[in-house]
Amino acid sequence: MKFRITGPFHSHGPSSSSENNRWPTARENKLGSWCFVQRRALKKGELPPTRKDLLDKIAFPWSLK
Repeated sequence: MKFRITGPFHSHGPSSSSENNRWPTARENKLGSWCFVQRRALKKGELPPTRKDLLDKIAFPWSLK
């Protein structure tokens, strides 16, 4: 399954967990799974630079620590 970034997100992020001020984990829902895939692709050097730039623009959390 592939996803595309099509527009800006709300200031609290695209999360059903916004009340916790964090992004969902892979175990919580499909968005969490997609986030996991993006992080793994970055670690493996397989994430296209244009996608990383787009995710950086929305303050994508590359680390959950």
